[in-house]
Amino acid sequence: MNKTFSIQNVYKEMSCFVVEKVDYKDRCLLVKSAEQCSRVMGVFKYYHLMYCTVEISNKPLESAVMCLLMLIAIYLLIFVAHIIEIYFTPALKIVSVKLNMNEYLAGITVLTFCNTLPDLITNIMHIRQHAPLFTICISNSLVIILLSGGTVSYMRSFKVNGACGLRDLLCLIFSAEVLYYIILTGESLDLNECIGLMMFYVLYLLINVVDLMLLRAYIKKLKLQISKLKRTPHSPYRDNLIAEIKAKNRELSQDNHLIIHTKQSSFIRSSSKHGISTLTPDSHTNEINIKETRDILHNSNNPKNLFLCSEFLEALIPINIGEFRRKGWCGRLFCILISPIVLLCTIFVPLVDYTHDKHGWCKLLNCLQIVIIPYMVTTVTKGLIDGKYQDWYMTFDYSIAKWTFIVTVPLAIFVLIHSRTDKPPSYHVLFIVLTATTSIMFITIAANELEVLCVISGFYFNVSESFVAAVVRSFAGGLADLIMNLELALQGYERMAFAAVLAGPIFSITFGMGISCIINQHCSAKGSLYWLTEDQGQNAFIFFMLVVSTTLAWNLMYNFCARRSSGAYAFIMYFLFILYAVLVEWNLVHEFSADIAVEPK
Repeated sequence: MNKTFSIQNVYKEMSCFVVEKVDYKDRCLLVKSAEQCSRVMGVFKYYHLMYCTVEISNKPLESAVMCLLMLIAIYLLIFVAHIIEIYFTPALKIVSVKLNMNEYLAGITVLTFCNTLPDLITNIMHIRQHAPLFTICISNSLVIILLSGGTVSYMRSFKVNGACGLRDLLCLIFSAEVLYYIILTGESLDLNECIGLMMFYVLYLLINVVDLMLLRAYIKKLKLQISKLKRTPHSPYRDNLIAEIKAKNRELSQDNHLIIHTKQSSFIRSSSKHGISTLTPDSHTNEINIKETRDILHNSNNPKNLFLCSEFLEALIPINIGEFRRKGWCGRLFCILISPIVLLCTIFVPLVDYTHDKHGWCKLLNCLQIVIIPYMVTTVTKGLIDGKYQDWYMTFDYSIAKWTFIVTVPLAIFVLIHSRTDKPPSYHVLFIVLTATTSIMFITIAANELEVLCVISGFYFNVSESFVAAVVRSFAGGLADLIMNLELALQGYERMAFAAVLAGPIFSITFGMGISCIINQHCSAKGSLYWLTEDQGQNAFIFFMLVVSTTLAWNLMYNFCARRSSGAYAFIMYFLFILYAVLVEWNLVHEFSADIAVEPK
C-alpha cells in the first residue's frame, strides 16, 4: 500500500508523454496519477483508453492500436477538409464581399484569422502549457510557407501583387528577427514585449487597409481623368493617352474588389520537357449572379411551406444518390465512409453559399439549427474550459446551455412563420455567424485531437519532445491551412490563398506568440528560453530565415509570378528541413543552438 502510494507521488509530477518508457504493467497507474495526462489531452484521454480500458500489455497490440489511432487521424483530416470545402470557404468569400474587401486584404485578414485561430486556441490550452512555443510557431510558419505556399504555386500560375508581396516578406523577416532577439537576449517574454509584438500586427493591418483606400482613390482619379479627356477634341495624342489610362485602370481594378464566381479546377499545361511545367487556368471563371441563384426556384404563387418536410428529409440524406451511381466501387466506398461526417455537418453547420440554388437555404433545417447550434456550442465550450473527464472521455455540463432556449426558440418560431421554402429570407446571410462559429469550433477540436494523436505517435517511436514540436506538431498544425489555401486556389482565389500564406506566419509570430505568452505565465519566468526553443528551435529559425529570403529572391527573379518550379523548390526545402531535424535527433549532426553550460557555484 505504501509502495503504491509512493509510486503515485513519483508519477504525479511526471510528464504524460514518458509513458512509453515505463513498463506496461505500470502505465495505467502513471496515466491515472500524472496530473498532466488530464491537461494535455483533448476530448478523449487516449493513454487512459489504451492502457486502462483496453489494457495494452504487449507490443503487437500496442502497434495495432496505434494504427487505429492513425486511421482516426486521417478521418479527422477528411472531416476538416469537408467542412472547409463545403461550408467554411463559401462563408469566407461572402464575408469578404460584404466587407467590401479585395482579394489580397481578405487573404491577410479574414482568411488568415480563420487559418490561425485553431492554432491560437491550442496555444492557450493546457496541451501547450510547457510546450516549446517558439519552436512550434516558427516550424508551423515554415510548414505554411513551404507546404501550403508551395502547393498553391505548384497547382496554379498567377501573379503576386508586387508591392504587397514585398511588404509582407519584409514584415515577416522583421517580426521573426524581433521575436528571436527578444527571446535570445531577455531569456523570456515579459508583458511589454508581448504587447509590442501584438501592436506590430495591428500596425501591419492598418497599413494594408490604408493601402487599399489609396488604391481605390487612385482608381477613382483615373476614371475622372478619362471622363475629362473624352470631352476634349479628338486627336491621336488624346486617344493614346486615354488608352494608356484605361489599361492602367484595368490593371489596378483587378486588385480592387473580390467577386464570387463559379468553381474552377481545370487546367492546361504549358509545354515542357522536364515535367515541372506551369499549370494555367483552362478558361476564365464566370461571376455568379447572386440574385439569380437566390430566386431561381421562387414563384409567388407557391405556398410558403411547399415541400417543407420532403426538402428537410432530402437534406438529411448523407449520400448523393446520383453521384453514388456514377462512381466506381472505390468512390462508392468513400461516400459510405464519409457519410457520418456529411450527416454531422448537415445537422450542425448551416450552408450559406451563393453558388447554390436558394443559397443553400433549407427552411425547416435552418430553423432547427437556430435552436441546436447555440446549445451545442455553449455546451462544448464549457466542457473544454472545465476539462472534466469520466474515465477516458470528456463530460459536458448542460446547466448553462439550456438557457439559450429562451432566445433561440422564439427566434426559430419567428423564422419558421415569416420565411418561405422556395426563397431564402433577406436575413439568411446572418446564418454565416452560425456557420463560422460551428466550423471554427469543429476545426479547432479536430486540430487539437489531430495534434494529440500525432504527438502520441511521435513518442511511440521514441523521439524527443523537441523533434515532435519541430516536425510532428508543426505538420499537424499546418494541415488545416494547407487544405483551406489549396481549396481556395482550386476555386480561382490563388492570390487570396498566397496572401494568407505570408500573412499567417506574421500573425502567429506577433499576435499569436504575444497573446499566448501573456496567458501562459510560464513564458515570463526566468530561464524559459530553453524550453521555449529547445534543441530544434534555432534550427527551425535558421531554415525559416533562409526560406523567407529565398522566397523574396524568386519573387524578384520571376517578377512576382508564381510558377510550378517555385513550388517544387519549396518541397525540396521542406525535405531538407525534415532531413536535418532527423539527423539532429539521431545525433549525427549538431544543432545550431549552443550547448547548455552550467556555471559552477
